[in-house]
Amino acid sequence: QALALNDPHRSVRQAAVARITDQAILESLARSADPNVRVLAVGKLTNQNVLSDIARNDPISAVRIAALEWVEIADALNLIAREDADPAVRLAAVRKVTNLEILEAAAQDPDREVSAEARLRKEFLQDKAPLAQP
Repeated sequence: QALALNDPHRSVRQAAVARITDQAILESLARSADPNVRVLAVGKLTNQNVLSDIARNDPISAVRIAALEWVEIADALNLIAREDADPAVRLAAVRKVTNLEILEAAAQDPDREVSAEARLRKEFLQDKAPLAQP
């Protein structure tokens, strides 16, 4: 853990995080002061509540996006898609949202990339829905 937090070389910190499997230590690293360490640690976390909290509340957008990659809680994804201040984070959430109402709302997002992605995702999910029926 000390290497993951304190070594001046990013590659050493990366290697140290890669070796850690203890979820409590990874959670601690995912909440550390160094955003690079946080990004590395969230990719190894398994606790959905912790990942969702980091995806909603980390001060650095890159860390929130990294956590979003692993978030599976629909309510968290929906909230982030609607409310995150950073369009890049909203975009990452929209790409995982399956709620058509949330996607409809996101289609009105002031950011063109977010709104376009929401429209495409909604269309895709609507087209896919009839195929899923028996």
